Amino acid sequence: FEVARAISLAEARLQLAGAPFHATLLDVRLPDGDGLSLLASARPTRTVVISATPDEARYARLGVLHHLPKPVELQALERLVREIAADANAA
Repeated sequence: FEVARAISLAEARLQLAGAPFHATLLDVRLPDGDGLSLLASARPTRTVVISATPDEARYARLGVLHHLPKPVELQALERLVREIAADANAA
């Protein structure tokens, strides 16, 4: 996979505005705010939300289909990203 990295909401907004992504990994707590505010720019159904304190009901209300608790199990993350990317390529 080609990966773009952002460590703040501001950086992530620039990345998301620049090009479409097959999948987005989104941490809820970022230095400059709530990472879930990026769901307006990212596709919620192609987003994996990562949080130490998951809020499944909130994610469902926002249309998020995938989330992983911290610490992230890398095999589970890889599986989800492959699944999301495959669905995006099929669409």
